[in-house]
Amino acid sequence: MAWCAWNAATSNAFDCEQVIASKSDRDVADTSLLGQVPFLYNSSLSTDAAAGTINATLTRKTAAELALPATTAGGYDAVIRAANKDVGLRGALLAQTGRPGLISLYNQLLPNHSSSIFDTAAAATQAFAQPLDDRQDPRGGGFWLQETNLGLFSSGSDDDPGYKAFSFGLVGGYELPATALGILGVTVGGAANTIYPDNVVSSADLHSSMMEAGIYWRASRGGFSANAELV
Repeated sequence: MAWCAWNAATSNAFDCEQVIASKSDRDVADTSLLGQVPFLYNSSLSTDAAAGTINATLTRKTAAELALPATTAGGYDAVIRAANKDVGLRGALLAQTGRPGLISLYNQLLPNHSSSIFDTAAAATQAFAQPLDDRQDPRGGGFWLQETNLGLFSSGSDDDPGYKAFSFGLVGGYELPATALGILGVTVGGAANTIYPDNVVSSADLHSSMMEAGIYWRASRGGFSANAELV
């Protein structure tokens, strides 16, 4: 009778090389004896004609053998070690007999690893600066206010899920009347960002708030305009 057990030292749920059949007339290993092997493992059969036995060996695949992308491969061993401590999680991993199901489950066990939060923050910061590029009034002076809204969409892939992100905010400021050296002003902006990663539960959605304040200079002469901001 064959048996395989979780090996905590090697993080291999199946770590075995056991006799699974004994027939003196069987010289070629029949892989059907293995049944349905979890996709997480490589499996092989070997025969010992002299002893009349067939041995099964199961070894956990490496991150390279699973073709994990660089963004998620680093957490592979840690995830397997964590699965050793949770019966339900271990069973879910071992129940996957194909790569799509295993990768989908694996990605759910990882923290958000895409650049979504950074892409959204960068886009919101750019939106705060856009009103200065749009202002062409050569006289300056007074208050101004502008709404900022944006959406980002990344289709991703099976190995690296995409996301949908939205940002809603306001940016405004006050500037002094124009002088020979240009126009000086102060600006402040704020935005609320929400990111919806693909293929995850709603509790994994990301929310962030941003505030930005600074001083700026701008000048307009005919069809030429320039500005600079310190935040």
